Amino acid sequence: MKALLKGVLLVVFSVVLAGSAYLTFKFDDMLKAAIVDYGPQVTKTKVAVAAIHVHPLLGSATIKGLAVGNPKGFSAADAFSADSIKASLRPKSLMTDTIAVDLVEVDGAKVNLEGKGAASNLTKIESNANAFAGEMQKKLGGESAPAKPAKPEKSKSVVIKRLVLKGAQATVRYGVISGNALTVSLPDIELRDISTANKASVVAELVSRVTKAVQDQVMKTAAQPLKDIGNGVMKNLGINGLFGKKKKK
Repeated sequence: MKALLKGVLLVVFSVVLAGSAYLTFKFDDMLKAAIVDYGPQVTKTKVAVAAIHVHPLLGSATIKGLAVGNPKGFSAADAFSADSIKASLRPKSLMTDTIAVDLVEVDGAKVNLEGKGAASNLTKIESNANAFAGEMQKKLGGESAPAKPAKPEKSKSVVIKRLVLKGAQATVRYGVISGNALTVSLPDIELRDISTANKASVVAELVSRVTKAVQDQVMKTAAQPLKDIGNGVMKNLGINGLFGKKKKK
């Protein structure tokens, strides 16, 4: 009897392990597809990750080595990269149509902000993301229906309560310092209530909101250093001295 009970428990344990492994593989694959497959469509740049792992039973996910490339015409290889991204989610929601994510923490982010005229690499990526979101909305609204009727793909929606970027550094190439980069440390950036209808639009929404928030914070943090550098360049060109002589006359 004891042997039979042990055998049953062993079978149950094996099934649980197999189920856990299956879920892990399934959600690893789903998250990778959302980033690697949809990412380049959203940003119109390369998007790469070193490793992705989801723990469905623990309600956690980890992304290592995320890199978002720069649009064409900009000097740096990447516009944004992060050493580690960790997410805390509600395990039960993974089995529903809406995945609930309580917190996403981005550590060791590096941002390259490069300006050209009134635009920058980040505004270009944000614009690409918004354009992709508009295209998705049209498709979901039926404005660009396929020629042949097709069975709609069931896609999970995502709700992210909080997203925090910690310890980020930004390298700025803008205007008078386009040749010599300025590096600034950014304060924590927090976004709340990011909600999307499907796994494709979640990438577009994230890219759009994160790039805008990051650029706004970079420009706010770098405003005074950029002004000081600009004044220094003008002084080195002798502009202040020239005006001073004119005033004496």
